[in-house]
Amino acid sequence: MTNYALLTLAAGASNRMGRAKQLLPWGDNTLLGHALEQVRQVRVRRKYLLLGSRAEQILEEVDITGFIPMVFAGWEEGMGAGIAYAINNMINDLPELQGVMVTLADQPMVDTVQLEDMLSIHRESQRSLLACDYGTKTGVPAIISGEHLSALQQLQGDRGASELFRNFPGQLERYVPERSLIDIDDPETYRQCYWDTFGTQPPL
Repeated sequence: MTNYALLTLAAGASNRMGRAKQLLPWGDNTLLGHALEQVRQVRVRRKYLLLGSRAEQILEEVDITGFIPMVFAGWEEGMGAGIAYAINNMINDLPELQGVMVTLADQPMVDTVQLEDMLSIHRESQRSLLACDYGTKTGVPAIISGEHLSALQQLQGDRGASELFRNFPGQLERYVPERSLIDIDDPETYRQCYWDTFGTQPPL
């Protein structure tokens, strides 16, 4: 999509994990490296990567080819503040920006096919929002476009785009993933997800 961009969020400190989950092993890659591989082939105008905690180490260890990195010094303020920082910088870099696909570094089940499918559905839809349907809530990966970009610029603290999805249900296209898109937030989830994917325990 001509004036759409993709934003991968990888700025958090991974407090529940106890270490930088962006750098956790994932097969022959890292968790973040795997996520970037999946979004690298998505057909959008530009791709951005938001970093914060341990940014220098991540930039040294992860191949970010094809992405424009942004380091948010105020990452401790929360996800919403980070998204606002990123969107403002993206609009400065790409003033004609019309929409943004937002992905996370810690959802290894998300793949290129799904993201392209989401873009295709959004392109054909008359709605300005698209988010994954998790039953009781909607969330990322998600696409926010049009007038709603200005709302992302105003986010504060740890509040992400979920409130936007709740407030504009008539403009929201709900996307049902074919498989569970697990967020890896703690060691137990990581070990289970790694085992389910590779049939072995992670090399930690």
